[in-house]
Amino acid sequence: MKTTELYLEQVLIGFLIIAIGALPWLPELWRSLEDIKAVVGIVGGSAALGLAFLIGIPFDRLADTLLDRLDARSRIELALGKLKGRYKSQKEWDESLPFPDLYPEDRLLIAGRRRAGPIVDSLDYHRSRIRLARALAVFGPALTFIATLAVARWEEAEIRFVQLSPSLWLGVVVAAYLVWMLLVVSDDKLPRTNEPRILDEGGKPAWRVELRSWIVPLLLLLASTAMGLAAICNYPDVLLTALGGAALTILCTWTWWRITSTYRLFLLNCDRFSDKTGAP
Repeated sequence: MKTTELYLEQVLIGFLIIAIGALPWLPELWRSLEDIKAVVGIVGGSAALGLAFLIGIPFDRLADTLLDRLDARSRIELALGKLKGRYKSQKEWDESLPFPDLYPEDRLLIAGRRRAGPIVDSLDYHRSRIRLARALAVFGPALTFIATLAVARWEEAEIRFVQLSPSLWLGVVVAAYLVWMLLVVSDDKLPRTNEPRILDEGGKPAWRVELRSWIVPLLLLLASTAMGLAAICNYPDVLLTALGGAALTILCTWTWWRITSTYRLFLLNCDRFSDKTGAP
């Protein structure tokens, strides 16, 4: 991947996090817009880009951690669903046990990066889109909640809890993501694709068995919608913000899931349809 492309991804993620942190104070920031412009002019655009890049690095890793179990489910589905088709019968499948790694992703990735330039460019293309879609899927619920709150404060919506300190609401979001991390980072690891117990995971839809991976973002989206419904009579923009953010988050989550599957199939096909010399 080109350095500029990698830099851009981290910068965009960094600015997303900065937006989440700043939006609760939208009315105050608007009133101080001239002062902010002066500070930005003094600091300079390059410093702002550098700050966004530095912030983007750890939060990109956080997004990867929070979706790790769903990512593992995607890998398991591919291993059991696509590769099982290589065997002509269930007996042949059973007799292959103890089986080799059903989807050796690390080996496939290294082999893919040794191939011709267009193959490597395609790999980088998929990985770049995965990273950006993953970030929007993970931080979309926080952005939706904070943006809904910001619009409600901007409109001066007569909702009692909206008048609480923005710092409190930002703390709620931070606490929610800490809970999310505690839920997904546990000793209950999903099997790797070279472990026999992977067979026990067959036929388990990710959305049904991975409640821990999506319950926190769902609650944030529901809280945003509830805030919008509370203000719907006099301030419909609040509800539109909540619904728009929820739709964007769901779309990005679906996009991440689909691109991840496409990327893994691409790795597999590169290996399957290449000659022994490594040429595509």
